[in-house]
Amino acid sequence: MFQKRAIRMMPLFGAALLVFGLKAQEFSADVIVKNPDGTAQKGKIYQTANKYRFDSSVEQKPGSVTETRTIVDREQKLIYVIDPQKKLILVNYTLQTADNGSDNSCADLLKTSVSMIPRKGASGCRQIGSENVNGRSTVKWEMHLAVGKIQLGTWTVWVDSQVKMATQWQSSDGSSGHLENIQTGPQSASLFVLPADY
Repeated sequence: MFQKRAIRMMPLFGAALLVFGLKAQEFSADVIVKNPDGTAQKGKIYQTANKYRFDSSVEQKPGSVTETRTIVDREQKLIYVIDPQKKLILVNYTLQTADNGSDNSCADLLKTSVSMIPRKGASGCRQIGSENVNGRSTVKWEMHLAVGKIQLGTWTVWVDSQVKMATQWQSSDGSSGHLENIQTGPQSASLFVLPADY
């Protein structure tokens, strides 16, 4: 159950790490998420200066795959979770309370995460250094997360200095993830258009 919860939270956690990157570079990349049991999920992300999209496919049970698209609009401070199976769009307004005016400090990272994931008694985050990850310069953070009274443990997150988002992360429960095939460059505006018939 925790594993499914963590997988479902991955788009939200990823969005939380993105929204403070107002000077983010446009790029796309493949997302690989590894679960504690050794299974893995794949997805795709697209980022512009003001928007971010995360596409994921999760096998809920053998032969049953659920597809989800998450679009974050940084200017409007809105998150859209799109369910193609039900032709449904859920709108999340929690970013309305996030202050994105400063420069990627731990306080910004924590504040943004709090707006995405309700947290009580969490001990926050701290920058723990800089590292080269797959030939790319990153800033390394440690975050302690909880949803209500449920402790999600400690996350180590590597935020890429160029594209201004997490390109690698690891949780104390053994789950982890990273980006592959990072391609910098303009992204099509059509990727961020909400389906008109949903």
